[in-house]
Amino acid sequence: MSRKTMLARIAAAVCTAALGCTMLTGCDIAETVLGPSYADQSDAATETSETDSAVDAVPDTEPTTEPETEAPTVHVSPVETVTTSLGAQLETDAYLNKDSSNGDDKVCKVSLSNFIQAGDKIDSFVFVFYADGNIGTYQGGCGISVTDGCPSSSDGWYESPNFEASTQGGFAEIRWNVPGDIKPYIDPDGEVQIGYWWGDVSTVHLSEIICNYTRSAELPVDNTTEIPVGQDLYYADDEAKYAKVPVGRLFDEDGIPQAVTYHLSSSGGIIKKFVGGFTAEGGGEPYTSDNIAILTDASDLSLTWILPENARHTGITDLGIGCWWSEQNSLTLDSITVKYSTGNTPGAAPAPAESSESTSKEDTPVISSNSTQAAQIAADIRVGWNLGNTLDCYDDKDAVKPETLETYWGNVKTTKATIDAVRAKGFNAVRIPVTWGNHMDASGTIDSAWMDRVQEVVDYAAANDMYIILNTHHEDALWMHPSSAEESVVTERFVRAWEQIADRFKDYDSKLLFEGLNEPRIHGTSSEWMGGTSEERKVINHMQERFVSTVRASGGNNAQRTLIVTTHAASITDAAISGLELPDDDNIIVSIHNYAPWKLTTKEYPEVRSFDQAGKDELNGEFDKLKRLFIDKGVPVIITEFGAEDKGNTPVRAAYYAYYIKAAAERGIPCFIWDNGAKSSYGLLNRGSSSWFYPEIADAVMNAVS
Repeated sequence: MSRKTMLARIAAAVCTAALGCTMLTGCDIAETVLGPSYADQSDAATETSETDSAVDAVPDTEPTTEPETEAPTVHVSPVETVTTSLGAQLETDAYLNKDSSNGDDKVCKVSLSNFIQAGDKIDSFVFVFYADGNIGTYQGGCGISVTDGCPSSSDGWYESPNFEASTQGGFAEIRWNVPGDIKPYIDPDGEVQIGYWWGDVSTVHLSEIICNYTRSAELPVDNTTEIPVGQDLYYADDEAKYAKVPVGRLFDEDGIPQAVTYHLSSSGGIIKKFVGGFTAEGGGEPYTSDNIAILTDASDLSLTWILPENARHTGITDLGIGCWWSEQNSLTLDSITVKYSTGNTPGAAPAPAESSESTSKEDTPVISSNSTQAAQIAADIRVGWNLGNTLDCYDDKDAVKPETLETYWGNVKTTKATIDAVRAKGFNAVRIPVTWGNHMDASGTIDSAWMDRVQEVVDYAAANDMYIILNTHHEDALWMHPSSAEESVVTERFVRAWEQIADRFKDYDSKLLFEGLNEPRIHGTSSEWMGGTSEERKVINHMQERFVSTVRASGGNNAQRTLIVTTHAASITDAAISGLELPDDDNIIVSIHNYAPWKLTTKEYPEVRSFDQAGKDELNGEFDKLKRLFIDKGVPVIITEFGAEDKGNTPVRAAYYAYYIKAAAERGIPCFIWDNGAKSSYGLLNRGSSSWFYPEIADAVMNAVS
């Protein structure tokens, strides 16, 4: 789905809570296929108020011979309790396999902190599934973390009874209503789980989870104002997907907005689904809410946003709403209602300084960098190419001689002619993925013949005056498991590898970059591609700190070499980005892998062969997020892997590659094409003949950067 392309786009997407869905039978388990048969609902947000009278206090004074002095009037705003029902959406990209012998493969468990804040009351969850084939009747169950004293729980965990739910072919939206007696005990620091026990397909793809919740706040409110707007929002138009209302139409300059309700309608019929976000601008950095989304069978919608405390201040100039996606091409913002207090309320917050950072929760993990060298390198890289499935080949069964691994996955041995062809086409950077594990002995010493071969290939690129990225690639498939239990052993071996790599290449110039990790993760978990666990992210952060310190201490040019770090699994998900802690170093680049839109780029969905506006919107949203969270804060970003597998749609792929590279470049993000050498997959270059399988795609790439 598309996301906003404003200064602050948030990736922890949100969806609606107010769904009137058909209930499952038994034990408060709710099931529904929400597509065409949503229950009646017109508003997704409601308000209730309890108003205390205002007090204007003027102290009594005793008569004296002096002129009477009146104490200043202190204004106390009435208080209203404002309640809104919304939802938070997490893109999970997890796969559940009912036939696996590993029980963990049948479930997906995620942290509740992805959805709610303290004080929120969870009502239900919606789980969105896709499959290659007819799912049939979905059979599964849910679970959730609870606090002490919860009935029907065991050791802090509530497990629902098993349930069945109907589906729509290869698509299903399964809703679980949390039992009423469980709701008060939900642990906001805990987790929620969905399990897949039976169906007509072996594997289902859990695309997203929606947590429906209710939020209340006691707010100082002096007045409530509603004004007509009448502005249309078009989600497919970057310029017309937003509506901003000057607050001068709503209250005086000393007003402080507390809660805003946006009244939307559709002239085209049922809205069905709305995804968007709220904004407040003026008096400092713009504030943007997490994305909100609504599922409804009504043609009108009212959304109430309780502004967070650090967005309630004087100096706000505009209040806005954006539509990132809807079943309808356009929606109309009919009117806006604002509850506000006046600026002389005791304790009213002043406008923050202009240097304040956005308070979006997604913004918190990133620290700034002042590296001129790293930024200049990112700017100099025109477009890069990956020597994939070559030096990164591995054998987890130890059945292949290490010296033959370079060609183990079907590619020919790399020659200088291969790299010459890449350079001649116009690529000025090459990424050389290398897996070292099969070439290390028990003490961590790298085989000298393998090190020599890696250096030989690096020299092919250096002779062409190319930027070069050298990394550790598939170690996570062999030995590098980022868990607390293995952290000490894994880190020791990891540091040992980089001591040797850094020493061998310490005299190379600044065009050689070291990338500490590729897609660090624990394989086979339900969160493998959705940001991992906090434990994994913590270990990865520690390892990257050791990577930087090890290289910096290795002598030669390594003290000034630009180094690359990444998120969990190199993922662009909100959980992965928010969990990244940059090392304390001013010459760092962040690496991201982004094969988006996924259904177009992978053969897992052979029927998806077109690159439409929704796909472009998705890319723009992801690139805007990277720009806001990293580049705008002085931290360069490189997309070190992207691409699309061949589906007999070469013209579409050519347009996709060109759009991707150009759109990223507009945000200052250089890209490296993933090329695995296979014509039927991601391969573009015929390495045997040093010619291009798809010259149309290669030409489109060069035209995009010319």
